[in-house]
Amino acid sequence: ARTLPPFFNFKHRIQYYLKEEVNSLEEIKHPVVREAAKLLEIPNGLEIVHSADLPARSGLGSSSTFTVGLMHALFAMKNRMVTKRELAMSAINLEQNILGEAVGSQDQTAAAFGGFNLIEFSKNTIFQVQEVIISEERLKYLQEHLLLCFTGFSRSAEKVAKAQIKAT
Repeated sequence: ARTLPPFFNFKHRIQYYLKEEVNSLEEIKHPVVREAAKLLEIPNGLEIVHSADLPARSGLGSSSTFTVGLMHALFAMKNRMVTKRELAMSAINLEQNILGEAVGSQDQTAAAFGGFNLIEFSKNTIFQVQEVIISEERLKYLQEHLLLCFTGFSRSAEKVAKAQIKAT
C-alpha cells in the first residue's frame, strides 16, 4: 500500500486478480479496499497491490487476514500505529458492521495478534488473548507435525457462519 503519485489519469489503482484504476473511492469494486479507505478517510491517491498464495474462499482465514493487513497498512499511511486489539477490532467492525458479512471474529483476532495464543470470546465481540508460552524446541516439534492443506473445494464462510448463527 502506498500513496499513488499524481502522474496518472486516475487517482486510485488497486491490483489483485483484477486491476482497478478509478478516480474516487466509491468507484472501487473491491468491497474491503473501498470501505477500509473510506473508513480511514484516505485523502490522497491510493495504490494497493495484493497477491496471494491461497485461492479465495479456501476456508483458511485468508479474507480476514487480508482485511487485517490492509487496515494495518492504511493506518500506517495515516501515521498511526495501532495496538493489536485496535487492529483486530477495526477489521471485525469493517467485516461485520460496515460490510454486513456474517463472519466470526476469530480469524481477524488471530491475524492481528499473531503467534501461538489462547483466544477466549464472550458476547459482543469481547475477547481475551493470552500468549501460550512454549519452549522453542516444543514449538518446532509442533510446527513440524502440523499439516495445513487446501482441499481444492471452495466455499463461502458467510454461508457456514449464517448456519452456525441460526443453529445457536
